Amino acid sequence: DNFFVESLKDTVDVHKKLTNEGESLVCGSCETKSGAETFCTECGDFLCDECVAIHRRIKVTRGHQVISAEQL
Repeated sequence: DNFFVESLKDTVDVHKKLTNEGESLVCGSCETKSGAETFCTECGDFLCDECVAIHRRIKVTRGHQVISAEQL
């Protein structure tokens, strides 16, 4: 697939989640479906505080850029 098209689609999906009034963001990583405060730009997942802490400790995801949902 075309990288640009896929990237654009991912961006639109994130925008839809952020602008969907009445719905809170939920963590896409854990089963608790806790409220998500951050977003991993590499994985494309919203993360709760507990999962962000784990994300930053695991060797494979340690270098990922994690930003607050407000920055999106």
